[in-house]
Amino acid sequence: MWLLPLVLLLSSPAWKPVIIELLQPPEGFRSLPGTEKATGGFLMNGVTVTRSADGAPEAILSAERIKSGRWDENDYWFEAVDALLFEEGKLQAHVVSGEGYYDVSQEIVTLVEDVSVAVQNEYELSTQALRYLMPYKIMKTGADIIFKSQDITVQGTGMRYNFATGDYRVGGRVTFDLITEKR
Repeated sequence: MWLLPLVLLLSSPAWKPVIIELLQPPEGFRSLPGTEKATGGFLMNGVTVTRSADGAPEAILSAERIKSGRWDENDYWFEAVDALLFEEGKLQAHVVSGEGYYDVSQEIVTLVEDVSVAVQNEYELSTQALRYLMPYKIMKTGADIIFKSQDITVQGTGMRYNFATGDYRVGGRVTFDLITEKR
């Protein structure tokens, strides 16, 4: 039983180069020297990132951990997200979630794990996943939501909220409770 492994070990200089050549990709698929892409990413703890336009803040995002290059050089992964969103320098919303992903090229923030959004003195939203399209100032989700305001509680599946106009749309089987004061 021990003889076969011993023979393979001692004869490896003869058969090993042949096996390595056999397992190599075809010549056209091999990387040329110096063409391999370096995956230089970073990992930072306790970070706050600010996005501004014309000197006014658009977003301030804090996270316990930020990692770059998870899929390519244009993305960032965040853990324990706490963000403030602004419109013309005025605070519009406070957003909290367990994880987040930011695609730099498309300017899309994707939040997952117990996402909570509080819009200044108007609405509160709870969901498991949410996307924020930064150029359009639109939040949307296909997940179940609970949307509360002073007068109404709405539950549904899927939602779109426009920060610029204040309009929102809830999809799926929608239920709502209208709160009225008794006199």
